[in-house]
Amino acid sequence: MVELSCDGRIHNIVLNPAVTHLEYTWIIAVWTRVFTQFMHQYLTDFIGKERQIEVVTGGSKKTELHLSEVLQHAIERKLKVEGVIFSEDTFLDIGTYNDLTKAVGGFPDIMAGK
Repeated sequence: MVELSCDGRIHNIVLNPAVTHLEYTWIIAVWTRVFTQFMHQYLTDFIGKERQIEVVTGGSKKTELHLSEVLQHAIERKLKVEGVIFSEDTFLDIGTYNDLTKAVGGFPDIMAGK
């Protein structure tokens, strides 16, 4: 869920809130080279912290990193993050195999890797 101001600026991203007053979510992201550089550094730091945990604990702590977390850190570091409202349109989240299958239903060769 995103906290979006009237000028389109995103001020906060909340990942899977149990209860919220927010009414919008984000479904797609497009970014500039500035964010690419930020994300590269963030991921480098994130992977480094994961490796430190493995060394200290003697095991692996598998953590799933969400893009929304990277975007939230970018907001906190004052990078400009904006949103556009698509109130009359629909979308299909292709984050699961079943939904991806629905999305390319007319193109079975894509799903078969052909």
